[in-house]
Amino acid sequence: MKRAPAPPPSLDDGRWGELGSQRFALRLPLPSAARWTVDDRRGPWLSARDPATHSELRLRAWRAPRRVAPADCEVEARALGPTLPLPGPEDLVERSERRLDSGLVLQLLCAARPLPGTEGVAGYVLGFGAMTGRCLALVYETSERGPEAAARVGARLAVVTDGMFARVSFRRVEDRGHEARPER
Repeated sequence: MKRAPAPPPSLDDGRWGELGSQRFALRLPLPSAARWTVDDRRGPWLSARDPATHSELRLRAWRAPRRVAPADCEVEARALGPTLPLPGPEDLVERSERRLDSGLVLQLLCAARPLPGTEGVAGYVLGFGAMTGRCLALVYETSERGPEAAARVGARLAVVTDGMFARVSFRRVEDRGHEARPER
């Protein structure tokens, strides 16, 4: 008897950890932390990949003028990372602004689009944050194929928007001695 194929893995398997970056002095909740491979040494951005969900996360933080807005940080992030996705009006799922307890103002862009010629969907969440003297760029990209692709991508985008990006924080001085890695 043939077994039904196992369902694709969820981005959130219930085992959250924390991604900490010494280089960018950031902390970010990370779902399914054990599955991610993190590189905080090569390149100008921290990058992390979860191959099980076809997910990639990139982030970067930098000093900015004392008075800075998320839109200013987006312009600079796009200059630093010209391959950042740019949503068209037909792709935009949600645009929102969140004010986090840390004083960070985070502009979130969530978008999805069909993958041409397939039963697939690609989605991403962009977060551009500003606080006194600091800018932040968060980029999450994912894709899925098959009849349930849109639902799976939508669920991932919700986890990233509400569970990860809306809970990002800059590390305190006493926390900065830890290496960048997902804590399990």
